[in-house]
Amino acid sequence: MNCESTESQRFNRLIESAFWPTSTETIPAVEYEMYYPTQFVRRIRRSDAGSFMSQKLGRTVQFESDLERLFFRLLENTPEVIWYAEQALRTSYTVNAKSYFYRPDICVALKDGRCLVVEIKQCREMGFWNNRIKWDALKEFCIKNGWGMLITDGYKTIECLRKRKLNSKFVEQIRDYLDKGAMPLSIYREIKYRHGAKDEDFSALVVQEDLRWCLNPFQIYLP
Repeated sequence: MNCESTESQRFNRLIESAFWPTSTETIPAVEYEMYYPTQFVRRIRRSDAGSFMSQKLGRTVQFESDLERLFFRLLENTPEVIWYAEQALRTSYTVNAKSYFYRPDICVALKDGRCLVVEIKQCREMGFWNNRIKWDALKEFCIKNGWGMLITDGYKTIECLRKRKLNSKFVEQIRDYLDKGAMPLSIYREIKYRHGAKDEDFSALVVQEDLRWCLNPFQIYLP
């Protein structure tokens, strides 16, 4: 089995795990230039940011992380993908009655005519409350436009977290503490180590229980 077919199978598994609205719409090829990327990695001071020449697009594609670079390579090697653009969309979300704008990572056009908006995040980041607020708004945006939505690290998706089986005692202890109030970092670490839980387990619990997980300062609390 060659590399292209293997990566095509992986991509197909990812899009099967994506969210798809009941009614889907396409982006006509003549409109692709309307979604030309408007963000540039030269503004991002990260050692794993960079760019490469896309054979599929015939232009330079810029990435902000190694996860993005690897996902772009997947898109390049997948025949089902006919076009993509990095940070070519802008959508909004609201926090405490204040509106903010952000750009999802990638917009993808598939050979079967469907379109897919992709956010590239580590599994741990899928549980962060600030990300999930954005994705709730992005889901509404995708429903309105008839596009799919995929949250992934390139291998696993947020749907994997929703289906992940967790240690019942670990879940019970987290719930019991949160019933009393917000959980600080010290308690999180204590419970995590006591049950041998991984970061991915905790992200799965946050997603499954719809908990609020913030980093600055570190806090976990009930909705």
